[in-house]
Amino acid sequence: MKEYPVIKAKYYDENPALAKAYAPVFSYSHDVKSPILWLHYVHQQSHAYTAPTKNKEWCSLFIFLSGKCSILIGEHLYTPTCGDAILIRNSEDYTSIFPDASYIDYYQFIFPTEFFNKINISDLFSKPFYDRKLSERNLISPNYSDCNKLFTYLNLLDEQSFAKSECRDLLMYSLIIQIEEIIYSSFSSGSHTTKDSKIPKKLNDAISYIHNYFTTLDGISEVCTACNVSNVYLARIFKNHLNCTPNEYVTKLRISHAKYLLSNGKSITDVCFESGFNNYTYFISKFKQLTGTTPSKFIKQAKHLF
Repeated sequence: MKEYPVIKAKYYDENPALAKAYAPVFSYSHDVKSPILWLHYVHQQSHAYTAPTKNKEWCSLFIFLSGKCSILIGEHLYTPTCGDAILIRNSEDYTSIFPDASYIDYYQFIFPTEFFNKINISDLFSKPFYDRKLSERNLISPNYSDCNKLFTYLNLLDEQSFAKSECRDLLMYSLIIQIEEIIYSSFSSGSHTTKDSKIPKKLNDAISYIHNYFTTLDGISEVCTACNVSNVYLARIFKNHLNCTPNEYVTKLRISHAKYLLSNGKSITDVCFESGFNNYTYFISKFKQLTGTTPSKFIKQAKHLF
């Protein structure tokens, strides 16, 4: 008897901002240890920076509908707009940057690397990820007609996730294939935009250093010394490329990390110091300023969501 793909539905969220996302899980076999995941995020995003995502076993496709977001991949800062897609393969680390508190709507498709070797149409899925140099050509901008098709398929995918049809699994897989066909076609035709900018090496060095040591960082002067730059120059390149100061970047990264720790059951006191703050009152003040709520209320909201 032929085995058909399995769909499992659940809430799936590893975002420290606690975005509530409905995520049907598609598996190409009954072995759910290696599923294809697709997630639809619709939420109010606070001004934040997420820690670099380092994933060696997955490739991700993001399709953006609305909201302000930038993604730093290597030395390239990408700023997608409605209909744009971002491709991130398993050997590429990325950092998400949300420049302000805004409504954001996007889809994410996650493919295990072993999936590409188990299907007959592997080129359709794998070429946009692997037929390019690392951290280059990550952003694809489909034409107007293809964007309309994308939106139609994404809406149908949402509808099918709640359907009870016996053919639901196959219909969802068919829609994923059609989405991939558009991405593949746009990639092959060179539909890449210039909505990225190559950031200075010193800024990339500073960001890497901050992400490695933000919980123990003893002031921005430490970053300047490590990267051999002046305070003035570092402040300028942060403002020009990320629209914030180095101190703001560190603070918001710490608050993003604090959200993650709080959502995983850590006490507020432990979170304060484990996130890099050495003053409890200052931590509470900054947390409320940047999230619009207190840590204790955030914990209650997290419990309500999950």
